[in-house]
Amino acid sequence: MALADAVVLLHSENFMMRIASAMGAPLDSLVDSMPAVVSKGITAAAHKALAAAVAVAAQTTRSGERRASWDRLHLIGTAVTGAVGGFFGAAGALAEVPITTTVMFRSILDIARSEGADISDPAIRSECLNVFAFGGPLADDDTADTAYLQTRAILADATKQAAAYLAKGVGKKQLVSLAGHLSKYLSVIAGRYGVVVGQKIAAQAVPLVGAAAGALINIAFTDYFQDIARGHFIWLRLEKKYGAERVAAAAAKLGTGPAKTQLKTAKAAAAKRLPKS
Repeated sequence: MALADAVVLLHSENFMMRIASAMGAPLDSLVDSMPAVVSKGITAAAHKALAAAVAVAAQTTRSGERRASWDRLHLIGTAVTGAVGGFFGAAGALAEVPITTTVMFRSILDIARSEGADISDPAIRSECLNVFAFGGPLADDDTADTAYLQTRAILADATKQAAAYLAKGVGKKQLVSLAGHLSKYLSVIAGRYGVVVGQKIAAQAVPLVGAAAGALINIAFTDYFQDIARGHFIWLRLEKKYGAERVAAAAAKLGTGPAKTQLKTAKAAAAKRLPKS
């Protein structure tokens, strides 16, 4: 069932759990132990990264036919940037965030298209940007699907405004001002995306992490947002067919958890429904 797969993908284990699994060690205390100078740079890095993603969104004007997404290719791309960032420690990690985010955003666009979305539509490109906001922390009493819907509600008006700006079409000279026009929208996303970016940088700031671990961290980082993107665009596809209220009500009845076996099953099921490359 597509909706069950979407719920599992949106409810998958959080990023810190994935890092711990990739590196074979618990990393819960990393964010608290980060140097102050690194902490101050995280918000700026998140904003810069999202501005770079906006530039890609503004220049994406053709959708192409629906086909399977190239998730592994994008994982390789971010593994390379992670390796470079890991080699240079925290400073390198901060510097590579905009590049990694741009590669991830291209992957999100690719996933959206694979789920039947028209990425030439500015509204769809705005939804691709919104994926970065869905990776933020959950409140103690939230399930993943309620937190997901709440975040969408918070972003609703700003998303429409962003789509309107993207619809105008901009040249290279206007890209800088575009990010400025969308500053309020990007600030909301950055507030949530920055939490996950902070976790990623904290892991890469560990002494002797090195290039190999930096690559593993970025693979986990990208895989996490690819799962969220897949879940988001399955959900949107079902909303288009059945209506938002009906989909939300059906999701609430599922109550599925983030078990690894469920995640693997959901990813495999979603992949089988995709057209061949």
